[in-house]
Amino acid sequence: MNGIKVRYNAIFGIGILVGGAIVLVAGLMLGKFLLLTVGIINSLAGFGFMTQPWFVVFPDRIEIKNMLGMTLRTHRISGLAALEVHGGRVWPTQSNAGFSGLGGWLARRSDVAVVGEAIRRANDTVGR
Repeated sequence: MNGIKVRYNAIFGIGILVGGAIVLVAGLMLGKFLLLTVGIINSLAGFGFMTQPWFVVFPDRIEIKNMLGMTLRTHRISGLAALEVHGGRVWPTQSNAGFSGLGGWLARRSDVAVVGEAIRRANDTVGR
């Protein structure tokens, strides 16, 4: 099964991209190499926030990703039924899961809702 990708909030990525573009333009106008470099880095980071997932939920694990798409950390879970969604965050139901909550304002609400629906389906399957 492919994992459920939870992406960063698009507004966050757009804000960083626009800020980077402003710094980049200022660097071009002033001819400052340092401003050009910072503007390019911020623009690339904003593009990464808009396109890359923050974390991916699988039936047996949650993978935290970096801007290049590589897995930074893996948290093992006993199944989607071991997760719950409330307040726009994905929370573990086990106290030893290794993470406290993923999501909030930094995650796209639609992606967290998809995870919540998958958890509800998993709970319905377990309950039968």
